[in-house]
Formats: sequence, C-alpha cells, structure tokens
Amino acid sequence: MRRHWMAAGLAAAAMVGSGASPAGAVEGSFFNDADYASAGRVHSNSGGVIAAGNREAALAGRKILDAGGNAVDAAAATLFAVGVADYGSCGIGGGGFMVYRSASGVVDTIGFREWSPKTYAFTDSAQIGSTEVGAQKVGHNVVGIPGTVAGMALALKEHGSRKHNGKDRWEDVFQPAISLARNGFTVSKDSAAVSDASKNPHLAAFPTTMAIYGSAPAYYAAGQKMTNLALAADMDELARRGPEAFYDPKIGTIAADLLLEMARPTPYNDQATWEASDLTEYRAIRRPAVRTTYRDAEFIGMGAPSSAGTATAEVLNILEGYDLRAAGQSSADHTHLLAEAMKIAWRDRAAYLADPLFHPTPAFLTSKQYAAGMRAQIDPARAQAFSAVATDEGTNTHNIAVIDKAGNAVAVNCSIEQPMGSAVVAAGTGFLLNNQLTDFDNKIEDGKEHVNYPKPRKRPRSSQAPAIVVRNGAPVLVIGGIGGPSIIGATTSAVLNVVDFGQDVAHAIDAERSDARGLCPDNGEVQLCLEGGRFADDVEQALRDRGHRVKEVFGLGCIGVSSQCEYGAGTTTHAAGLNPATGLREAASDPRPFGSAVGAASSTRHVGANPGDLTGLAAVAQAP
Repeated sequence: MRRHWMAAGLAAAAMVGSGASPAGAVEGSFFNDADYASAGRVHSNSGGVIAAGNREAALAGRKILDAGGNAVDAAAATLFAVGVADYGSCGIGGGGFMVYRSASGVVDTIGFREWSPKTYAFTDSAQIGSTEVGAQKVGHNVVGIPGTVAGMALALKEHGSRKHNGKDRWEDVFQPAISLARNGFTVSKDSAAVSDASKNPHLAAFPTTMAIYGSAPAYYAAGQKMTNLALAADMDELARRGPEAFYDPKIGTIAADLLLEMARPTPYNDQATWEASDLTEYRAIRRPAVRTTYRDAEFIGMGAPSSAGTATAEVLNILEGYDLRAAGQSSADHTHLLAEAMKIAWRDRAAYLADPLFHPTPAFLTSKQYAAGMRAQIDPARAQAFSAVATDEGTNTHNIAVIDKAGNAVAVNCSIEQPMGSAVVAAGTGFLLNNQLTDFDNKIEDGKEHVNYPKPRKRPRSSQAPAIVVRNGAPVLVIGGIGGPSIIGATTSAVLNVVDFGQDVAHAIDAERSDARGLCPDNGEVQLCLEGGRFADDVEQALRDRGHRVKEVFGLGCIGVSSQCEYGAGTTTHAAGLNPATGLREAASDPRPFGSAVGAASSTRHVGANPGDLTGLAAVAQAP
C-alpha cells in the first residue's frame, strides 16, 4: 500500500518530458537523498559512464577510460577491482556473462560460466557428511572451475583497445585492482557482515579464508581499510604471465595451488576430484546473442546457460501485444499482464533452459509466433495457477554497465554465487572460490532428469541477466542485476520502464517492482510479490480480485512501516543508458543497497537505519 512517502513520486509525475518519473511510478525514499544523488547518478555530455555496485571499483574503471581505454577495457578493470573491494560477491574465483555492442552495431556475447570437473558426481547435503556444510553449501565439492579470467581475456582479445602506453591492455586493466589490494580499500557494510565469522561459522573450516577474510568485525568493520596482499600477488602474476597462469600449473602458481586445495581434506570430508585438464581445457565461449524487437527498440540478451536473456525476450514478445502505456505504469492491468507473462517464461525456463551443449535451446521460445500463442492463453481478468520448479540460486552477483565516449556498450555480470561463495580460499592464493555447482537441479521426475541435472563438464543454469536495449542506433539501457532468480523480473521491468513508460535510467531502476516468480516462490499456489508500500491500495485489491495471492515484501529487518522499508525487492540493478529528454549518457546505481546490511542468517539486501554507505553504490562519469 502507498504510504506517506508517495508524495515525492506523485509530484514528479508531471515531469515526463524531463526524463523524470511518469504517472504511476513512485520514487523511493532514498532516491533524492543528497548522498545517493552524489554517488548514485551521473551524466556525461561527451565522455563515458560506468555504473557498478562498488564505488572504488567503478572509479578503477574510469581510470582506464580516462587513459584512453574503451568500454571493454573499463569493464574488465572494474570487474577485477570488484573482486578486491566487494570480495563477497564476485572475483577471479567465479564466473559470469558479458553482452557487448559496439558503436557501429557489432554484437557479441561471452559466457564464462563455471563448469563442473570431468569426474564430477553430484553430492547433496545428506551425503556430504555434515548437515551444517550442506545447509551452507560450502566446501570443495560445490566449486566450479572458475571462468572470470578466461572470460575477460577473451573479451579483451576480441573487443579491447589492444595497446596503451606501449603495454598490452591485459596488463593495464589489472593495475587498479592490484593497487586496491596492496594499498587498501574501504570495507562496505555488506562485506563486513558476510565475512563476520561469528555469523558465518563455516568459514572457520578453511584456515586461509579465516586468515584473509574471516576476522572479527572489529578488525574488518565497515568503513575501515583492508589490504589483501595475497590477492595483489595473484593479480600481479596474472598481469605479467597472462591468463594461462590461472589455468596451467606449468605456467603459474595459481593453478597448482587450486589443484592442491581441491585434494586437501577438510573437516567436512569433501575433497573434490579436480584434474589438471579441468583447468587447462576450460574455455570461455562466444555464444549467439538472444535478440528480439520490442516496439521501436531492440533487446540484446545473454543466451543459455543464462536463462535471463531468453526469459526476458519471451516476456517482451508476449507483452508487445498489449498497450501497457495506456494501461498505466504499476496499474493493476500492467502488473497483472507482466505477472502472467513471467509465469509462462518461468515455466519454459524450467523445462528447456540449461547448458546448450547438453540441451540446445529451442528457437521457438523467442519467436513472435510462439509469443502470440502464449498471449492467447492469458486471461486479462484472471490469474493463472502456477507451480514451476522452485529455484534456490545465490544472491551475491555483481553487475557492471559501461558506455564509453565512442558509444560502445558493455553489460557484464560476475558472481561467486552466495555470500563468500564456497568459503574456500586455496592456500597460497587470496581470492574466494565460488559455489556455483549448487545451481544444478538434481531432480528426476517420471524417470527423466531435469535439463539442468548435474553432469561432468556441464555449466549450471543461471539467472544472471546482462542486457542492452538499443533505440535509434544507440544504447538506451545497459543493465544487469544482483539477487538470484529475482534478477530476471527486475531487469525486465527496467526495460518496460524505459521503452513503454519513457523513464530515464535512474527512475527506471528505482521504480516499484512486482515479481510473480523469482522473488516469490509459490509453493504450489498463485502468488505475486509487490514491493512494500509502493503500490496503491486499489491496485492491490484489483489484483486480489483477479485471483492473485498478493504478498507485500518490505526490507528485511524492518519493523512496522516506514519510508526506509519500502525497498523490498531482493534484486539491485546498476545501469547506464541515454536520457530520453536531454540526450546525455547517464549511469545509475540502484538505491536499494543504499545503507544496506546483511542479516545473520540471510543474504537479502535491505534498507534499514544506516543510510550513507557509499561503498555500496557507484555511478561515475569519465573525466573530461
């Protein structure tokens, strides 16, 4: 229900022509906070822009832009810096996806999702030998072969600016991250919380992890400086010896350290079965982009094993048959139709989307003809029942959006899955390893394995959603999200807000959200989550009348209702684009993590009583 903070949003409703929030959208309570305005939103007339979830990392990327690098160079530098400064979310021990579009219209997508080792056999929590480690999803057996280093190497080879100051750009993009690791970075509230060993007791099983990250909160308190000399040495080795140092034990120490760690016993008796070939044979893959038109715009997304590009394209194709702008943003009609389209996409996601080397993605999923058939199944007056396979993806992902001064655009996601990943740091290294193998689905129904069933050398399905929306030849939205399954709904909503409702990037990602699946597991019932306090009472009632089981979601830890609790959606988005009113490039970080913290037993980001943690958001413009 809309509360007392809706006035600012309604006051801005008349200013559509200036790129402000149109009628129906409600600005969040932190959107106009002075600190957020200074650190969360920027624009540039002729330079480039970067949005990320960590300010020091985004500034690292801007250094590359200022030195003549392009969008891919800056994205790589930002990603490596994120692995230092926001260590609990992503890094060189993880993987991800990248969507690229050049100023001339060249499109490429690169998958660097982790794969399972050659002799991999799925082990559930009951077989690991410890209910604690199974519940926390940590240890060796959940670690996928990391892909971030290979992914950035491929991206730079194909689309980087090659040389700078006589040095190879590969070496150049590591320097800001090395400097942060050696000289210190500011610990955010989220980082301090997830590395608090008193709240994450499973960290104690891994001595190297404890030595680097798992200290008491008084040592790594939010706002303090932290160094990571071991990670600085790792990155220096990669910069000097190239990406092979990560994957070939004959070239670098990192690969050898990883193999030794995986064979090392732990209190959980979960030694993994990595072989040297699991590393040396790993490859990042250039994949066909998912592309569709939506009204006068083009959507470019990531294909499988990311499920987001296909799911979003399917939703857009279905919704193209409705006049959402006439329905009104956040109206009952808009929210109902989006929910019904999302249910169809989630059903198809569960049935068809997985590693395409094992299960090719059916082409019909993104066809206009298929969308027309699915649209015909939607009842405008009644919610459909829905019970797709539940998902349990981690929430610690990081999204980076870059547009350089030439107009090249990059959206890149990286992740180590859950906060602190597997909790494992290999002895001799300084980075956390992922626990992405927990994204497999080990269910067998009617004697048939689900498409995302674990197999050796298979990449688990993901909800990571890097995407670019193009209109009139220019990137109007470069976006991705953080937050597990709810990423798909959040990024899809941003596309609708830009294309249908004419919002600029900052308003588009701040706007209130609904989620019919990712944020809201249905448990066999119809369910629709609404971001608490931001939908009108009559809209909520109209949705209930149509058969939706509506649930308002407020910020975790909030007691009662206040202006600091309405940001209830789990996903945060960071985006760049083109302001429709001014024509300026702009970048914005989601205000949802502003002042965020992490609960003792949950990774859900929420807005609470501690605004002002500027390390948790960043949108920076290229210097003149």
